Amino acid sequence: MVNPISRRRFLRRSLVGAALLAVAGTVGRHLSGYTIDERLRLRVLSPKQYLVLAAACRRLLAADEPGAVSVDEVETALSIDRYLAELPRELQRELAGLLELLEHTPFLFQLRPSRFSRLDAAAQDRVLEDWESSRLPFRRGCFQALKSLAMVGYYGDPRAYAVLDYTGPMIQR
Repeated sequence: MVNPISRRRFLRRSLVGAALLAVAGTVGRHLSGYTIDERLRLRVLSPKQYLVLAAACRRLLAADEPGAVSVDEVETALSIDRYLAELPRELQRELAGLLELLEHTPFLFQLRPSRFSRLDAAAQDRVLEDWESSRLPFRRGCFQALKSLAMVGYYGDPRAYAVLDYTGPMIQR
């Protein structure tokens, strides 16, 4: 004979089940939706890491100079991927961890059910400002590393030289 379930136990199980479904939905949403053009041929970064890095570069290097070449035009994130291919695996893994943390910062630190790459520009700026002015030296160091990489990727392209009034290297390769 089947024991009837009490109303209290039924409600408790229903609430726990609903909470588990909500968590599973949030996790699933945070782990999917990262697609890129396969012609990019990434060497080090995953599609997810590439998209997070590209979003961060757009905010860190937002052109305020009229006529400045955009981050996307010089393919900054792709240039960084090529640069990373020359670095030791340990540094590549550290950057991968940094990009994962950045992507999920809104959820982890601000309790916003979103990802960095899906925020609007103003919200992305706030996340990066939080990292830049954080009380935690680790987060400030991560911000500086990300900013430095963005600059290497952007200013490594001769089309970006004009922003700095730089004529290029005196000794050509």
